[in-house]
Order: sequence, then structure tokens, then C-alpha cells
Amino acid sequence: MKRLVKTFAAVALASVCSGCMWGRVRVNDPSIVDRAAGIRIGKTKVSELGQILHADPSLRMPIQDGTILGYTYADSKANGLILILFNFTKSQTVAQTLYVIVDPKTETVKKVYVPERKEIEWEFWPFGDD
Repeated sequence: MKRLVKTFAAVALASVCSGCMWGRVRVNDPSIVDRAAGIRIGKTKVSELGQILHADPSLRMPIQDGTILGYTYADSKANGLILILFNFTKSQTVAQTLYVIVDPKTETVKKVYVPERKEIEWEFWPFGDD
């Protein structure tokens, strides 16, 4: 009987010992979108982009009338409830790219595509939007 009580007490103690976890990962700085306002179309040179954006391009792609430079950034949040037998976690990630099109002859910026900046909220419920 004592063994049964000790086993029950150990299981009860283990079931109430739980924890919460939060984690965040950022790839590059999402504020690059705000700094992109400093780019002047037709005036900003490729050599000046590093100083303005404080980043190097993660993508260089030649196109018919220029070169596309891509500056990718991402933000990921994960949280959950950690129990002994069950774990409930939820992860959300937003990854976007700032594109700059450059004229290869003059080395000046022809066009800038600035994506809408999205913020991820911390959401605990891992089973959808309900």
C-alpha cells in the first residue's frame, strides 16, 4: 500500500510540475524596412546601400535591364506549455525580402520594393484561431 501511495504521489507531483517556454529568433534586422526610406531612386549608388541599410544583400540576381538585390529578414516566435506527458507549442514566422533594382551601367538604384512590415503577436493557444 505504501508503494502505491508513493507511486501515486510521484505521478501527481510530476503532473503538476510543468513549465512555459518562449523563444524568439530574428534573421537580420526587420528595421531595414524603415532605413530603406533613405534610398533615393536615380541618385543612390550601389556602393552607398550598405551604409544606408546596414546590411549586405542576401540575393543578387541579374535581369534583362538591371540587377535585383534582395535583403531578406525574418522574425519567428514560439511559445508553449511543457508538461511531463504532453507538450503544446505554437510557432509563427514572418519572412520577407526588401528588393532593390539597380541599373548595371550607372550603378544607381532604379526601383525599390519595400514590403509591408508585419509584427507577430505572442499567441499561446496552439490549436488554431478559435
